[in-house]
Amino acid sequence: MNRDRCAVLVLIYLFIAVGFSQVGTALAGKRADHPIGSTRLRDDVVCIHNAEDGCGESPSLAVTADMAYVAFGVRVGYESHIYLSRVPRRDRAGEIVTVRLDTDGEIEFWPSACLDRGGVVYVAWTSFREGEWSIRACRVEDMQVVEEGRISLSEGFTSQVKTAVRDGKHWFTWVEWQDGTYRLMASKHGEDQWEAEGVFKVYEGEQPVARPDLHLAGADRANLVWDHYESGRHRVMMCEVDGGGPGPIEDLSGEAGSHNWGPHIAGHDNEVLITWQMVPNGSDRCQPALALPGQAAILHGIDRPADRETWRVGCFAAGDRLWVIWATRWGHRRTFLFLRSVGSEGLGRSSEIRFDLHENFINSFDCAFESDVAIVLDTAGDILLAEFRLPGPGRPGFPEGESAAEHPKMAGVTGGPERLDYTTEYEGERLRLYFGDHHSHTSFSDGRAYPDMAMLFGRDVRGLDYICITDHDMALTPGEFAWNNAVADYLTENGRYVCLHGYEPSHGWAEHGFGHWNLLLPGDGDVFQFEEGMTPRALQEYSKEHDALLIPHHVAKRFAPYDWDYFDPDAEAVVEMCSVHGIFETYSRYEGRREMVQGNFIEDALARGLRFGFVGASDFHNCFRALQGEVGLTGVYAASLAAGPIFDAYRRRRTFALTGGRIALDFRCNGRFMGEEIVDSEALSFEAYAVSPDSIVLAEIVSDGRAIFRLDPADAENLERVSPAGFRFNATVESPDSTAYFYLRVQTAKGDRAWSSPIWSVRTP
Repeated sequence: MNRDRCAVLVLIYLFIAVGFSQVGTALAGKRADHPIGSTRLRDDVVCIHNAEDGCGESPSLAVTADMAYVAFGVRVGYESHIYLSRVPRRDRAGEIVTVRLDTDGEIEFWPSACLDRGGVVYVAWTSFREGEWSIRACRVEDMQVVEEGRISLSEGFTSQVKTAVRDGKHWFTWVEWQDGTYRLMASKHGEDQWEAEGVFKVYEGEQPVARPDLHLAGADRANLVWDHYESGRHRVMMCEVDGGGPGPIEDLSGEAGSHNWGPHIAGHDNEVLITWQMVPNGSDRCQPALALPGQAAILHGIDRPADRETWRVGCFAAGDRLWVIWATRWGHRRTFLFLRSVGSEGLGRSSEIRFDLHENFINSFDCAFESDVAIVLDTAGDILLAEFRLPGPGRPGFPEGESAAEHPKMAGVTGGPERLDYTTEYEGERLRLYFGDHHSHTSFSDGRAYPDMAMLFGRDVRGLDYICITDHDMALTPGEFAWNNAVADYLTENGRYVCLHGYEPSHGWAEHGFGHWNLLLPGDGDVFQFEEGMTPRALQEYSKEHDALLIPHHVAKRFAPYDWDYFDPDAEAVVEMCSVHGIFETYSRYEGRREMVQGNFIEDALARGLRFGFVGASDFHNCFRALQGEVGLTGVYAASLAAGPIFDAYRRRRTFALTGGRIALDFRCNGRFMGEEIVDSEALSFEAYAVSPDSIVLAEIVSDGRAIFRLDPADAENLERVSPAGFRFNATVESPDSTAYFYLRVQTAKGDRAWSSPIWSVRTP
């Protein structure tokens, strides 16, 4: 890998051989226009920032006819900083100038850029320094930082900030979360950028709000949109703010039982377009949605290909038209961009902008119009700038089945799964059963929803007791990780719902054949990044030093199998049995299937004498997929619902894995609990308990890869029926001559499965 990597990416990206004389420094060369669908790419793509100099992130764009200004974050180690690049749009040989904006920053991220008519650039961002959250901003003239200031300082923490300027008035909007209260703030500034002429509290309450966006309809009038969460449903809200204060708040997502989030707003003085992402009720697939305030319809499903899922949505104004632009994702590593005009008469034809990124994908983008459309992309840590011409006018019309007068109505959101309460006594301690998911992804890596959305969705819709967001290490920035942990702490209510800290060590480790893990931290920490020459021993030692949990994931999946030769029971107390990737108990389920690695399953590791407990986790990259059913959960026996007891239960292997449906398992041998060992016993007496909201049709005790007991709960004589879908039974066998493991496996009529952690019968010499 070297600096030519970015040029190669650009060449592949456009399917066109383009000459570069100084990639990342100057544009050179000229080519003819090439039609892309009904859209034409006009200019070269330039690499503003190369990922080898630090991971670029969250670009924001402001343009004139001659220049593009791109603000972006860069992560190096466990720091992140804000940069601004000026890129010539017409002078193709002109120099690209880049400056760092935060003068003494620590963790600076999520920049927002705007530009006044005099060519002065303003950039605002979220800052986390020495444990304090704030909104900071600076003014840049001729690529020199003239002044940096602080817009707000929160004793709680802040979310993304957006900024805009018009006719000498500069506006900011952001969210503060503190002491159980969420506040959506806006401020208007004049000549003194850091002293506000007006500060407006647009929303204050207990319901979570986040991710505002801002459009100025005049120097003293702003339209705000943002995410709002209430009663298990995500909504998009809008409010107009003027000199008299905030107006009424409007729910743009309507009465339909859909989930809506991630709004953007653009427009003219008297006409605006709001776009966002939506999951309709009864579905788990994200699609673009949009609204023209004052119109009769909320449009959605705008030509999203059936086999692709919406990834990002944006909008911009160009001339007398408004435009929606969205990315779809196919598989895990390919994204595609689409474009469509929007007007009061309906939608124009769709156009595809063919950016083929092969094994990379668009993490985020921003777009702006002046003469032509400029778009800035974050692709695997590179920051790229491209331009394209808008397509000619097409036949407007609503998608088939929709019109301004007709819009599908959907039922409200249903609650989570039926609660299954179970408590037990062990060694004088009262243990309660909790269900959780310690492995899920969000838009901070390669997932759909944001971390706070996934956490709230886990609590109110999935009915979980605890959750951990584990985004990929190579994508997770210091700012995002700090914000994620702050949100997790904020949403944690011990005794009701717990949000843990964590991430997924993956990319570099898997490239060297070691596999993937989930790393769960008991408190604050950083993201331990892979470095060339490392083995899993480094990660295991880091985990033990930080009293963390390290959990091997999809151990037999061919694209990232786990290397059992490095297994460390002191660091890896439990191993994932099931997830969205499959069930990893035994190869016999996948005989002859190429996506699995024979010899790498749980059964194979136990046969080697390795000892670990069983857990399940979803690995959802879209939390809404749970609406179609869970695919992996953990049942854990803990003294109470708090991070400490949950970590302790994992370490003691007081866990069992589930494919999804809530099943309670209690498995013991000679009075010892699941996950423990029995030494030199002559006989083994098993006690097994299982109950489920659905009827259990099969129960087995497994040892040495085979079922030594197989019981049909419908006719087994030695079962004690405790409910129509629950039973208790006892079984006794002679102790084997050598060390052996035993675990309980059950299955319900719906096909849900559960596996208790093993109990080991140990023979000493």
